[in-house]
Amino acid sequence: MHGCIEPVCGSVFADEPYHENLLTAETLTEILQNKGVIPGTVCVHEVETNMFGVGDGLLSVMYRLKLDYGPDPDPSWPLSLVAKLTPPGLKPRVIGELLSVFEVEVNWYLNNMPESSGIPAPTVYHAAYGGYGRYVIIMEDLAPARPINQVVGASPGEAMDAVKVLARMHSRYRRRVLEAPETKDWVPAAGNAVSSKRLGDAYHSAFKALTDERYTVLGLEKAQVSALHDVLTYLDETYEKHVGPDKMYNHQPANKHAQFVTTLTHGDFRGENVFASSGQKGGGKVIDYQMVREGDGAQDLNYFLFFSLPIEMRRKQEMQLLRLYSDEMRGNGCHDMSAEELLLSYQRGLILGLIIFCMSANSCDLTCEGAKATIKMLGLRLEAMVTDWQFLKATKLRDSKRGIDGVTSKYSPDEVRESLPTFAHLMLGGCGDMDK
Repeated sequence: MHGCIEPVCGSVFADEPYHENLLTAETLTEILQNKGVIPGTVCVHEVETNMFGVGDGLLSVMYRLKLDYGPDPDPSWPLSLVAKLTPPGLKPRVIGELLSVFEVEVNWYLNNMPESSGIPAPTVYHAAYGGYGRYVIIMEDLAPARPINQVVGASPGEAMDAVKVLARMHSRYRRRVLEAPETKDWVPAAGNAVSSKRLGDAYHSAFKALTDERYTVLGLEKAQVSALHDVLTYLDETYEKHVGPDKMYNHQPANKHAQFVTTLTHGDFRGENVFASSGQKGGGKVIDYQMVREGDGAQDLNYFLFFSLPIEMRRKQEMQLLRLYSDEMRGNGCHDMSAEELLLSYQRGLILGLIIFCMSANSCDLTCEGAKATIKMLGLRLEAMVTDWQFLKATKLRDSKRGIDGVTSKYSPDEVRESLPTFAHLMLGGCGDMDK
């Protein structure tokens, strides 16, 4: 009931600034003083609040807060902050609560994960989660730095920097997400049956709505994405039999005899969440930790490349970036990942983008042209990706090898080459394990 009435009646029982009207000068003064950012004798006199990023995200509302301290403020005092708040609508609040995304992002900062994970993030001055879809994060404003433009595409240097950041985190938490002191009590596990069922239910519902008419409204014709739709259809038909069990059981440490290994994943690692290093204040940082999970690290890598690089740019740089990731994993102390595991995991990692596309196509605000353009872009890029990486063929092969425990039996050399596209075979030849 509270979750239903709060968007209308306000934060009836809250003692945290979960709503924009609670971001007062007094509240921000207390937060900044408690963090030692401003002296106890200094107060914020006025706050100008402006919403931004409308249509960019479903599960948050962003505000830029311009602070006025009166005459002659000290240059070290922040003149602008960013507040990330609970979404006002009931549907995204329920979705976010069910998927634990609000609680997870708050815990990322409360557990000092930017330092532990090696992923640089904005400085956070206050973070709180209150249940019922309520949360607040108040952080530094990274402007004038800007995120990577995922429509234009990351530059080669930006892409390389992003891959290095991923490898740093993935190497640190390989096999140990659920036992590392800073992550074991709050990071959602890959083997969570309830989470898997919720995702499956949401996917089935979204796919059912992905009709020919829906494609047309989004600016696509079904014929343009026929290979993509065939894959989405197969996932819908086999979710309970294959997709869910693969996600829950087909990895270590859940099963010691599994050939794939989990790590800590960002879950939404794409250009719009990466502020590239540029020499500007705020550069070189990563935002948005709502989707942090235990999962397959190569899935983060796949998601970044297809989402942040136009088709031809991705095709040109893809294998070079995969080799860079391999080298960086080894350089950060990971010596137990084979080229075979990396390539098969990267190929399989496309499933995250497929599910996100399907669900986004269903929930997209059809009055927002920018949102529709993004869905169209994703559809065309995914069509190229599933074709280039022969995803449907590889998925059916993987599913045919699944045992009753959900674990895929060991690939033979011939099966590895059958699964992977020809252009990826060179990385296998003579490469073997990464430490050789």
